[in-house]
Amino acid sequence: LACRPKVCYNQFGTVTGRLTTKKNSFPILTMPRSFRKSITPHNDLFVELDFNGAEIRTLLGLLGREQPTKDIHQYHMDEVFERSLDRASAKQAFFAWLYGSKKHTSSLEGKKLDAFYSKKDLLDQYYNNGTVRTPYKKEIKNTSKHHALNYLIQSTTAELVLKQSLKINHYLCSKDSESFLAFIIHDAVILDLKNEDLKYLEAVQHLMASTNFGNFNINIKKGKTLGDLRFG
Repeated sequence: LACRPKVCYNQFGTVTGRLTTKKNSFPILTMPRSFRKSITPHNDLFVELDFNGAEIRTLLGLLGREQPTKDIHQYHMDEVFERSLDRASAKQAFFAWLYGSKKHTSSLEGKKLDAFYSKKDLLDQYYNNGTVRTPYKKEIKNTSKHHALNYLIQSTTAELVLKQSLKINHYLCSKDSESFLAFIIHDAVILDLKNEDLKYLEAVQHLMASTNFGNFNINIKKGKTLGDLRFG
């Protein structure tokens, strides 16, 4: 309650460029979800556009793979784990593998992911002499090989979200609309929208989905408060 009613992001608060907020900023990235119902739009509703499996799709894109049209964790269930895991377990196995968990990298699931995704190809292209260089030209120095893939994927995804946000912001400004981009929360973009501007939502969804790494699936939620976002 003592902070300013304004979100001030820090693009340089983490080594990967994943957003944090500045001191005395409204803590949109860290506040408990139970508080989100207290956040209401200036206009008629909030609309959230969220990538389906942003980091996994970034990984696929970096490898030059085609983006699956299905849910990304269902894709792993079918293509990597041959339906031996449920969705929650497939999601957990992937992120444990990406973040370098020793327990999971040596597991059967980790070995299947190693066979499906070529870490070597990515590290040969984007990692040299302890420095990760992303497709957006960001350099992350003094990086161990153990963290290199994780940093590459996290950083590229963070910058991709910022790029898509700028595209959407420019589009809304071009419509001379009172609707605006309210927040970026990790891999999601939150719009503060007037009801009359819902006609622009299809175009905004297209802008969000169209990336350097193919078309990403987008989840859309709407609500009268930030804590009441629902599909549909």
